[in-house]
Amino acid sequence: MFPPGAFGLVQVFHPFDPAFVLLCDTRAYVEQLMARNDPANDEPDLPRFGDQPGELFAWGSVNGEYELCWEITADDPDTWTCVVADIPMRSAERYDGGMLDLLLDVLGGTPGRIPSLDYLREILPMPFSPYGHVTEPG
Repeated sequence: MFPPGAFGLVQVFHPFDPAFVLLCDTRAYVEQLMARNDPANDEPDLPRFGDQPGELFAWGSVNGEYELCWEITADDPDTWTCVVADIPMRSAERYDGGMLDLLLDVLGGTPGRIPSLDYLREILPMPFSPYGHVTEPG
């Protein structure tokens, strides 16, 4: 499982963030992320954020400007593709790949796969900084 942390401006959220592990409550994590993006659900030009099929669920952020999301389907979560949502500009860019593929493209892969994030290549390399020790409950 990918740990919580940041590659410079690119933040990766995680349900096993130490604050939620202590509570042993991943539902609190889901609720926090849904509350974070709930105001965007009033924007008719954006897909809806939530935790149901057809909705977007954020797994990261770029500089607080773009939300990095899974597009939830009824299929196996390992097959979910991603969407880069620019909430202030009311636009969403689909990415035909998963979380790791998107991170690899954003942090040094093929230019043009996610045009809105190509500017990040100008500040590479960006080392990974974990948010703290992560221990999975159980």
